[in-house]
Amino acid sequence: MGRRRNYKKDSYMIPKRMFTSRPNQAEIFCIDDLDKEQILEMYEKEPTVTNAINFWASDLLNSDIEILEGDELSKHHDIIMTRLNELKWFDKVKEQIVLERLTGTGGLYIALELAGSEEIDLSQPLDRKIVRVAYLNPFSKWDMNDVRIEKSIFSSNYKKITSFEIDNNKIHSDYATLISSNATNENVLGISIVEKMYKAIWSSKQVVKSIGKIAYNMMFREFKLSGMNLQNKNEYETKVDYLRDQAETNNLVVVGKEDSVQFRSPGGLPNLDQFDQVLWNQITTATQIPKSIITGKQEGITTGGEYDIVNYYSRLMGYWEAIIEPSLRKIIDYILLEQGMSIEYIIKKKHIYQMTEKEEAELEKLVAETEAIKVNTEINKINNNLSTVSDSFGKLSDDKMDSLKELMKYEEE
Repeated sequence: MGRRRNYKKDSYMIPKRMFTSRPNQAEIFCIDDLDKEQILEMYEKEPTVTNAINFWASDLLNSDIEILEGDELSKHHDIIMTRLNELKWFDKVKEQIVLERLTGTGGLYIALELAGSEEIDLSQPLDRKIVRVAYLNPFSKWDMNDVRIEKSIFSSNYKKITSFEIDNNKIHSDYATLISSNATNENVLGISIVEKMYKAIWSSKQVVKSIGKIAYNMMFREFKLSGMNLQNKNEYETKVDYLRDQAETNNLVVVGKEDSVQFRSPGGLPNLDQFDQVLWNQITTATQIPKSIITGKQEGITTGGEYDIVNYYSRLMGYWEAIIEPSLRKIIDYILLEQGMSIEYIIKKKHIYQMTEKEEAELEKLVAETEAIKVNTEINKINNNLSTVSDSFGKLSDDKMDSLKELMKYEEE
């Protein structure tokens, strides 16, 4: 019998649940849940995970924002943007987004200086005038304890986090912004996308190992032993089992020293491209990022790669509007209170996807072709209408037809 090899239990392949098992092989396991250390190790060591988290945060902030009053740039735009830059908001929120992707929830603590000499009670709602927004500090779900959630359906904050603890300090939600795009009714703090990616990445590694094992086993080995007695079945089986175990392959035959055998391969290796496509479908579904973004390799037009890119940036804009903009608005509101200002404003973010000159030219060409089709369609409608008039009132002379056409053109203008 072949020996059972003990696979090393590394940080994110601890056996908890059997994934596959085959005769004469060690059982292979895939864990259900990852702990903090395992998630961090994958983030640090797996380029696919690192890119899926970091690129999302970088691309999301890769365009400017403007503060508008109505349709015009607000006269307070420069003041607000200066304060955001002083607070390093762009760097801090980028880290917050990374932590949200990594852990499930990303937070930004807002340090405020309030009017009055008494110490600020962070556990209570904000009820005093803001003197200054001092600084911003990111934190994650892993830092939070004793999270309290509004459970009343009659509250405007229903299912929102009202308070939590960090380092034994209770913090009211007025002093922080929280983002969590993977939250559920059962888990308001969300889950890490690393957990969603894990099984696909784990499966990919196992496929590579399995294909390598298949290729190794397909290497035919022939051992020639002097004095090999093929008539003695027990002796033959004992020696063959021992040699197969030592060579770690079943494709081994033992013959006499003067004998030889001919081996024919049963066929080629499995198609890795098909495995790769299935696994990447799982990864892109989990991360909502196209393969070309994660790997940095441009996809071909025939694969729909360019549409995936446009959809990706549109998805980022949706994430910005639903998740990031409300958090930014909270900080801007505090800055306005700090400055003693009160305005109705709009946050306008330029679209993240910036077209190249070639793409703009192709778009203009497409628009021109579309307009030409519309014009031709309208001309055909006019000609059909004129034919209807001619059929109803008799054949019009060429002069009258020309006059009618000119009149219709005049009416259109």
